[in-house]
Amino acid sequence: MSKTIRIGTRASDLAMWQANRAHELLEKALPDASLEIVKISTMGDRDKSTELSSLGTQGVFVKELEARLLANEIDIAVHSSKDMPSQLDHRLVIGAVLPRGKVEDVLVSRNGQRLSQLRKKAIIGTSSPRRKSQLLRLRPDLDIRVIRGNVPTRIKKIEEQEYDATILAHAGVTRLGLEKYISEVLPMDYFLPAPGQGIVSLQCRKDDADLVNILRSAGDEKAFSQLEVERGFQIALQAGCHSAIAGYASFPVSDWLHFKGRVLSLDGKTLLEDEDDLQAIESPRDLGSRIAEKLIQRGASELIVHD
Repeated sequence: MSKTIRIGTRASDLAMWQANRAHELLEKALPDASLEIVKISTMGDRDKSTELSSLGTQGVFVKELEARLLANEIDIAVHSSKDMPSQLDHRLVIGAVLPRGKVEDVLVSRNGQRLSQLRKKAIIGTSSPRRKSQLLRLRPDLDIRVIRGNVPTRIKKIEEQEYDATILAHAGVTRLGLEKYISEVLPMDYFLPAPGQGIVSLQCRKDDADLVNILRSAGDEKAFSQLEVERGFQIALQAGCHSAIAGYASFPVSDWLHFKGRVLSLDGKTLLEDEDDLQAIESPRDLGSRIAEKLIQRGASELIVHD
């Protein structure tokens, strides 16, 4: 493949880290190709004050990159997988994913306090319904408010005492070398991650067969299977960005996948959860959808907010 491969990305520090790792992957897979990183501003980047779930669409960090793909202005779009909506355009496909980073959520607080040490009515910044619900389940006394901005901006808001604490993805904090700000790695028994958390997806046009095949062979197969399970859960629930859903697929042994899925009410008072295993040679997506169907039978649909 001799043409220039254009890699589309948001321009934040974390997005550029992801794009640079994608660039490294493609350099190895396509040593003779010319690679170009194209920075793109999205709605989620331009509007830094509105709550993400109120911007009117799922995938506020994704849609404009997808539009550039469909307009043939870029060849690959690099996404944080947890930002991707349940339903993707049928003309596009996730061609590959990078090796998964740390999956947990972390607490960043003033003076390094752990969640249990925060004062009553402490102000916690998060724009995630999933994080808010899981927080309220443990600490219903907390004052949870919307926070926007990239990882360094959110940390700065804690230092400037706008908030007592915030919750961030462990992978993002680590990738930016900001681990010193972590007050606590939150246990996954209580803070199950978002589907796709810690996974970087490389999306391309489905009809770009040569590129699809190259990405398939170059990407991380284990992380791809995990993402398939977790997206299968998300898709089967038809969950929008206003919903509090969580799920994590792991490999307890090399040829078996384990998945735990969770749906919560927005106030954290109701939690539905189930888990199961699947032999890795089977369809990973089926495992996620199977857990979703079990939760739907137990009333999960009443907790889901559809966009």
